[in-house]
Amino acid sequence: REKGYRLKSGTFPVRFHNDGRPPSSPHPAPILTTALPRVGVAIGTYAEVLLASSKTTQDRWTVIRGNIDPGEIAAEAAMRETREKSGVVGRLREPERPLGVWTNQDKRTKTSIFMLDVAFTSLVLLFMALWPHTLCLPLLRVQITQELDKWEEEDRLRKWFSLEEAEEALRGKAVHAKMFENLKDRLAVLMQEQKEAAEGKGRGAP
Repeated sequence: REKGYRLKSGTFPVRFHNDGRPPSSPHPAPILTTALPRVGVAIGTYAEVLLASSKTTQDRWTVIRGNIDPGEIAAEAAMRETREKSGVVGRLREPERPLGVWTNQDKRTKTSIFMLDVAFTSLVLLFMALWPHTLCLPLLRVQITQELDKWEEEDRLRKWFSLEEAEEALRGKAVHAKMFENLKDRLAVLMQEQKEAAEGKGRGAP
């Protein structure tokens, strides 16, 4: 607790696609094709956001969040709650800087929300054992997606939404809608930063 407030934390899991519309969303929202800095996650032609249903009403979609346990920091709790409530494992983007912190005066809660990269790329160095020598193969760029088949709160459904669909699903929940607006703003900033970096490299090229 912090000054009488119960602390909570959660995420918006995000994944990106480059080649056509993903089957889970018939009309995904198009966004700029570029690469996000720092983590190596590619922003593709289409983006999707994961929402979880409530326990009691499975057609009511919500932002994934839960209580911060004693000894946890907000970033750790966000990843744990996402895994428990949706079976999704990923990597927090800017764990030191959440999308925002929302205070509910009536319930006396403070909730931190982060962006979670679910599908990300990683450079993998492969080794092949050919006795008596070991052959080192070139670095390969591998996409890693982690969605567990079983998770702790399986009475909750999980579903990937396009940006437009997620915005519509959260429209009736003022605080959740504001959280989603902050996610869209963060994506816009990251894309602009990457665009400016690419333009700078282009001007510096001989």
